[in-house]
Amino acid sequence: MSRARPLVALLLAALALAATALLRAPVATESASRVAKLPSALAGWSSRDVPLEERHYRLLETRDVMLRDFAAADGSAGVLACVAVAGPARKAAHPPEICYRGQGWTIEQQREWELLLAGRTRPFQELVVAQHGERLLVWSWYRVGDEETESWWREQWLALGARVGRRDAPAALLRFSTPLGGDGIEGARLRLARFLAQFLPAADAALAPSAVAGESPRDR
Repeated sequence: MSRARPLVALLLAALALAATALLRAPVATESASRVAKLPSALAGWSSRDVPLEERHYRLLETRDVMLRDFAAADGSAGVLACVAVAGPARKAAHPPEICYRGQGWTIEQQREWELLLAGRTRPFQELVVAQHGERLLVWSWYRVGDEETESWWREQWLALGARVGRRDAPAALLRFSTPLGGDGIEGARLRLARFLAQFLPAADAALAPSAVAGESPRDR
């Protein structure tokens, strides 16, 4: 028994070191930038990229970020799209409600919801935020590989599982906002749904997991 205990302790220490090395080791990625593959042209929408300041990158905790303002061709309210893909450390951006509060917005409403968007049911968080007389409807969720969640905590768990499994499953925050105007919250919801029906198919392809070390997804 006295000899077995040191052996068990050594084994546990070796396993701990191996796990630490595994979590710290970089995971192969398909490209340096996922957001470069996101659409800038959509039918019925024109767009312009919104310049990001250093404080924005600090808030989002990644430099692989798209912030793009889409204007509707019919002159109705537009949509501001933000996609932030986590860096090699897989550290997700702060939840949107924290970012909005940090920039002086008031959270008027907050709820979890799910909706059929671009062919799949997606869970997301809905916010109504206000500042200086301006009100926005915000939809946001997280994606890790092919899995989506409205929960920052679940995103952390999914990202950890992907890292332990050595899978290239990019973690991303997706956030979309539109002004709340005369058409009310239902009109704003319809506008976001109409926009996302076009935007999400390309986003799904850009954020899809890729094969690791020559292994195809079908082989897993």
